Amino acid sequence: PLTTLPCRSSSRHAKATATGAAAAAAAPPPQQLRPVNGRRVTSGDRGKAVVVAALPGLGKLLGSAGRNKDRQKRAKYTAAAEELLQLLTTEQASQQAASARVNELVEVLLSCEGVPFEEQLLGPGPWLVFFTKGTLQLWKATFKAGKLLNASNAASQDLDPRSRQVVNSAEYFGRWLYVTASGTYEPLGGGSNLPAPIQANISRGLLHVLGLDIPLPIRGTGQFEVAWLDSNLRVFRSDGAVTVQVRQQYLADAGLLD
Repeated sequence: PLTTLPCRSSSRHAKATATGAAAAAAAPPPQQLRPVNGRRVTSGDRGKAVVVAALPGLGKLLGSAGRNKDRQKRAKYTAAAEELLQLLTTEQASQQAASARVNELVEVLLSCEGVPFEEQLLGPGPWLVFFTKGTLQLWKATFKAGKLLNASNAASQDLDPRSRQVVNSAEYFGRWLYVTASGTYEPLGGGSNLPAPIQANISRGLLHVLGLDIPLPIRGTGQFEVAWLDSNLRVFRSDGAVTVQVRQQYLADAGLLD
């Protein structure tokens, strides 16, 4: 008679099948796992879900670090601008040590980047020129010539953000004899941060003498860069020349105008 032997492999297979079925029954179906960031995660994604769930917190941490860095940079430039404004509008600016410090502060502001460009701060004017350096240009030469003739002579610039009109003015004998060059301006590049490139289109020049306005052949297009701008101080750079201007209203409010 034939003896029937138990099939161990079949038994193991049956046990494994039963175990797998029990595990499958115990596991929640994939669609019952909670969504992560709006995406439904399946059982095969469980390892990935931990990483995905951690990303929002990581993004907030990195964003906070970036904002702190931007605030620190802005604070550095703002402090330099405030110190420069004080030096330029007090008698200390005539001292050699103060003059060296003025140059240092101007260099700090020339390195400014990432600070928002707020065009509305360009006006209202006029803004008086308090400091120039760099390549000799017509504007700078006019400013210096006026100062040599009379130390109280002023050079100024008035940009109106609403109409985008611009008027440059340089005195030779106060309001008895001065020159103006007027036209329009427009920001270039579409950027929202400093430094901000600007194009000026000068279309008219006038010599003002003893109440008369005499036309001058002053026309042309030029570009300059707004390196720093706040409510009272601004720094312009153009072809190697640097100009620092102070808002006239600030000087009037501080009692610094004659």
